[in-house]
Amino acid sequence: MECGECTECCELLHINSLKPLKENEVELITIESPAGELCTHCDKNVGCTVHEDRPLICRTFKCAYIQQENAPIELRPDRCGIIFEKLDDELMLGTIKPDRPISDMGTQQLHSFNRQGYSVVLTKHDTAEVKVLCQEGVEQRDVLMKFAHYRRIANG
Repeated sequence: MECGECTECCELLHINSLKPLKENEVELITIESPAGELCTHCDKNVGCTVHEDRPLICRTFKCAYIQQENAPIELRPDRCGIIFEKLDDELMLGTIKPDRPISDMGTQQLHSFNRQGYSVVLTKHDTAEVKVLCQEGVEQRDVLMKFAHYRRIANG
């Protein structure tokens, strides 16, 4: 699966590759792109201009859409309004654009993830507010604690 014209991750996610990869090792291309601003290395609706040399943080991001072989185009993040990322076998993260409504297909996918045994945490780049859709039998507090753990890891 390919990204196509979708560049949502290049705009909605915080990209900071200014940190060393390992001790005494630094990436060749460094990017500091705040969440909510289009990365300077991205052409909107075209894609990354440094794709072959993109930093590790971009290489390791796992958009759930491009991991699915037969996902309908309506679930592509720029179409459904949500970037889904699988954090583990029980938790999905959905990042939404504050000014874009979630499509009917996006809402259906949220419920589908719950039926498949995932809890989903929805976030926006411009607020600390989150919305939690727990899978059956799971407490919201437990989901939020797990999400906070992943957030701490991501922030170094």
